[in-house]
Amino acid sequence: MTVITYRALFFLGAVVWSITAQASGPSGGLTLLEAPGARAASVAEAFSAASDDITAAAYNPAALSTLSGPQFSFTYQSGIADDASGRVDAGIRNLGLSAAYYSAGDVDLLEAGAVRTVNAQTDLAVSLGTALRLGRVGVGVAAKFLTSQLAEADRATAWAGDAGLTVPTRFFRFSTAIQNIGTRLTYVESGDRLPRIARSGVEVPFRIGGTPVALRAEAPYFLNEQEWRPAAGLEVRAGPLSFRAGYRSKTQLEGLTLGTGFSLGALTLDYAFGFVDDLDARQRLSVVFRFRPPELEEAPFVRRARKRTAPENKSDTQAPGPWRMRMGDIK
Repeated sequence: MTVITYRALFFLGAVVWSITAQASGPSGGLTLLEAPGARAASVAEAFSAASDDITAAAYNPAALSTLSGPQFSFTYQSGIADDASGRVDAGIRNLGLSAAYYSAGDVDLLEAGAVRTVNAQTDLAVSLGTALRLGRVGVGVAAKFLTSQLAEADRATAWAGDAGLTVPTRFFRFSTAIQNIGTRLTYVESGDRLPRIARSGVEVPFRIGGTPVALRAEAPYFLNEQEWRPAAGLEVRAGPLSFRAGYRSKTQLEGLTLGTGFSLGALTLDYAFGFVDDLDARQRLSVVFRFRPPELEEAPFVRRARKRTAPENKSDTQAPGPWRMRMGDIK
């Protein structure tokens, strides 16, 4: 890794250390923890090291530096009761914008002997991020604004920021980020810290035969709760279909996740299903439009192995054929 990478890692480490030294406590603004898309949700949100996906910027703004072209994503989630949420992400290389909402559903309030139906909670979060490349290293930052209203009466707002970097190596892609560092979300007089997270993740892309596979692992540390919540996920792509699974520890919400995706040209439909203990399952549906449909990035050591298995006859390598076509699809 370059000197710039080490300096960036040192800076992020210093920020995490200073924040960890502050008092801990419960987290507010949990809307910021909602998965940005069905693809990320189906691999238990082990997604900060993913490349060429606009929703990965929700975990690490440096992911914006990996976008191969403009992307648009819309996600809808049915909750575990009457709640629901949705999110829109749009981005081009080095720039991303997102807007997310959450509705907790209706509740009945008794006021002066009369019953009034109100929405229990309504949240809106907006984020703007940017990234750049320093050599092969991607560095990104994002600013967030969150507004929340309880029972259509008490309102609170908060500002926050994210920072992170992504580093491709010979065998995998590494990611590290710090999230939701900002003001408290305060209703009337009392307020809670936003869900501050320091996370690191890896993505190992490879092929089994001609099938692209991505193995991902994530180690998010929740600073307020002072707790690690590791996760891992696997994604397999077979033609236009993708199959995904993931597992996240230390949670009763969506510990085991499954999902699938179907690509048709620039359009992709993703679906995720999360198992919730003793409650209804969470389901997410995402529609993603990519002006330049991506391929799972292949690690350098896999490319070298593929080259070693190439035909030795020079005339064969120049002639068009299945092997040569696959090589042309790999980044």
